[in-house]
Amino acid sequence: MAQATPSPAQRSRPAVISLILGILILGTKTAAWWITSSSALLADAMESIINVVAALVALMAIRLGEEGPDPNHPYGHGKIELVSAAFEGGLVLAAALLIMLEGGRAALWPHTLRALDWGMGLGVAAATANAGLGAYLLAQGKRHNSAALSADGKHVLSDVWTTVGALLGVGVVWLTGWAWLDGVVAVLVGAALAYSAVGMVRHAVDGLMDAHDPELAARLEAAFAKVAQDGVHGLHRVRTIRSGGFVHVDAHVLVPAEWTVTRAHAEAERLEEALKKETGVDGDVALHLDPFPGPKD
Repeated sequence: MAQATPSPAQRSRPAVISLILGILILGTKTAAWWITSSSALLADAMESIINVVAALVALMAIRLGEEGPDPNHPYGHGKIELVSAAFEGGLVLAAALLIMLEGGRAALWPHTLRALDWGMGLGVAAATANAGLGAYLLAQGKRHNSAALSADGKHVLSDVWTTVGALLGVGVVWLTGWAWLDGVVAVLVGAALAYSAVGMVRHAVDGLMDAHDPELAARLEAAFAKVAQDGVHGLHRVRTIRSGGFVHVDAHVLVPAEWTVTRAHAEAERLEEALKKETGVDGDVALHLDPFPGPKD
């Protein structure tokens, strides 16, 4: 069933929460690096700087995306969220390269680490907070059809694994005294982030290129089977365009050739509204009518 369309404040709230918590988590990770001098924990803190920037960009994108259609943007401004997601992926990739450079330097020229117990404790606290924040952002991104929130959530959850990897490395250094391992772990953390960043950019580009959405198409087909009246069948050529929370659906249906234009038009309007209600699509549905059977040659 359709859900109530969220207000701009409701769509922006998760990004505001992400920004505030991101700043607090960054402070915690910076403190962990400061007291330990660990390159792995520095890499983890650098990644969190990107979290804060990404949260700010996501907030700006969501608010801009709430602007309705205008003569120059008939489908609204929602695709700015996909631009934001691609930008965030680029930031993560840049951070990953910097982390790998710092890690390589630390592996080749290791230095003495200190207060690792305190640093690891702060790291665990940061990872726990990020895990909760990431799960919350993913849930809100799905609820509001927000590419920016979903990308932010995936990024935050990838940051959890960054922290876990850094903590494992620091733990091994603590137990063995092999300081060079600290740099190796930083390189591995950077490589994992680079892999995650490529996936984020690919997903955003798919959205910008209006890639097929099989999940939404399946929902539309199931809804059509439920609401179509006798004589109307054959939903086909289903195409969708997402623009933030706005979704435009374009599809064809078959109607009896003997129907009048007035009757066919009225049935199309009824179906369009019924499909929106059944699928919860926040946007519009446009049905093109094909006669059945068609004209004979």
